[in-house]
Amino acid sequence: MKKLLLLFLLTYVSTNAQESISGTISSNISADYSQGVWTKSGGNSSKITGSPYLLDKWGNRAKIYTIDERVQSVPFLNYNLQTKNFQTRLLKKEGAITNYVSDSVFVFNSYSISKVLINNREFRKVNNPTTGKKEFMEYVSKAGNIEFYKNYFLTIEEGKLNPLTQQMMSADKFVKKHAYFIKNDDGVKAFKMRKGALLKLFGSHKKAVNKFIKENNLNFKKDSHVKRVVNYYNSL
Repeated sequence: MKKLLLLFLLTYVSTNAQESISGTISSNISADYSQGVWTKSGGNSSKITGSPYLLDKWGNRAKIYTIDERVQSVPFLNYNLQTKNFQTRLLKKEGAITNYVSDSVFVFNSYSISKVLINNREFRKVNNPTTGKKEFMEYVSKAGNIEFYKNYFLTIEEGKLNPLTQQMMSADKFVKKHAYFIKNDDGVKAFKMRKGALLKLFGSHKKAVNKFIKENNLNFKKDSHVKRVVNYYNSL
């Protein structure tokens, strides 16, 4: 298979970013690793505990689709919720990739990416009306011309302070949260993933869908259940 060499600008877009780097990486990472440029991850300078990454493990298989319609397979990919970009951590040994390493990170330029498939989950670039910026959101399903997306973000839970000693008993920590959005011909807007709100979108099929939800005891806190509801609506 003909090797595709993709050019990515690597930018660490964050208020805490310390540097910008650039380089290339190909669809055959093992063969062209020497052309990639990596940077130290640096850790949490603010000493916040927890991980800013969406996925708990780095052993992920993924494909990156570029805006010029090329595809690149990337192992050990994760999404940084703090900097809003995809990153990979790999260990170079004598020109070959052997494993992932915790202190080196390759940052992909979000502007070059149209979508990402990671562990059978699809992430698309969507305009977030809350921030006014394009961000990667997980594609959940589609009902008619309405697309459902799940946006992940970080909040910081403050550590506990001992009122007597005025010393911190625990550190601040990252907490991962999510919010839903729907996209149609009118644009993108926030959406409360609740039974009543979802049924309003189904028009004349509202009663049939509601019956299906009750009969199957579906829970809207589970994306798999939301997909079942939408798939049923699409079958009507």
